[in-house]
Formats: sequence, C-alpha cells, structure tokens
Amino acid sequence: MNITVFGANGRVGTLVVRRALHQGHQVTAFVHSHNPFEEHPQLTVVAGDVTDTTAVGGAVEGAEAVVSTLGAFRRGTGPVLAPGLTIITQAMRQHGTRRLVVLTGAGVARPGRRPNLRTRVNRFVLARMDRTAVTDAEDALAVVAGTGVAWTAVCAPTITAEGPDGYRLTEQMSSLLAKVAGPAVAAGLVALAGQLDASPVVGIQQATPRT
Repeated sequence: MNITVFGANGRVGTLVVRRALHQGHQVTAFVHSHNPFEEHPQLTVVAGDVTDTTAVGGAVEGAEAVVSTLGAFRRGTGPVLAPGLTIITQAMRQHGTRRLVVLTGAGVARPGRRPNLRTRVNRFVLARMDRTAVTDAEDALAVVAGTGVAWTAVCAPTITAEGPDGYRLTEQMSSLLAKVAGPAVAAGLVALAGQLDASPVVGIQQATPRT
C-alpha cells in the first residue's frame, strides 16, 4: 500500500514511517524541517509546510492512505491541525485518496455527538493546559467529517517514547493518566490505514503483544 505520513519527523510520525516500511509499504514522509530517515528504496521524503497546497498535493498524489501525526497539543504553537487537515483533505479529494487516519488527544469531542463523562473530564484538563489546541483539534475533526473521506481519529492518552507495540482500539476513551507506548500507537495507525470500515473515532490503549 502507498501511505503518505504528515508530521513524519515527529516522535510518533517517525515510528509510523518505520513501522510502515517494515511491513513492506511504500511510504512518502512529509517533514517540516529535518529529515531523520536513512535512505530506503520504499521511502520518499518531501520537505515542506503543511499549509503549502503544492507541496501537500505532491505528497498525496498516488497515495492510497494518509496518516496524520501533526501535533496540536504543543503549547503556544497556535492552530495546526485544522489548517493542515483542510489542505490535506483537499489534496486527497483532488487525487482520489479515500483513507485518512488522524492522531489526536483523548479529550477531543467527536463531531456531532455529546462527549461522555471521561471525554469531558479529559477535555477540561487539556483545555486548562492549552485551550487553543483543544479547539484546533475539534475544528480539525469537524473539517474532516465534512469531506466525505473515510476517516478515523485515534484519540491517545499520554504517549511514551518507548515500549511494546501491543495495542487495543476501544470506543472508550482512556484517562489522561494512562500511558501508551509510541510503538503501539504507530502500529495502530498503520493498521487502520488499511481499514476503510473502521469507526470514525477510537481510543487506543496499551495491550500485551500477541505471541
């Protein structure tokens, strides 16, 4: 499968790219600045800004799925996800790419639905840290929900740098006090990239790897 990864030089994005390559996928990694990857026959690296329609369109062309690990929850950055995903989904429609998987936080409300108690508590805590980031993430999902693409938002709690890659997807959001390893999140995102019928919004939890 041809996968384009946005936010590819971030902590989780790097893991997504490496996971996808390990599984034999063709990967286009869209990086904002530095390139953390060694040369690989199935990897193309594109440098640019996610608000650059030409650069984004070039990265999406030929992709069967797009994975976004763009970071909204970084204090003081301002809106990142909504502007970026607006450009990304426009490029997806232009090039006929149907599948989109978006990484976001465990306190983000699903468009058009009243959040449950766990999500409301998570949202309250995150909003105290950075209200702009919460609003940006929810605006981004509203943008995506109106595009007609087959999308899934993966709502993660605290992501640790290292750990096992076992994961479990759930309709129940995790507490922000919970932790999930970056390799597990990457595994979930890559798997979802090939699942057009997955739920629009899922939580992700650490699970014991299958043997």
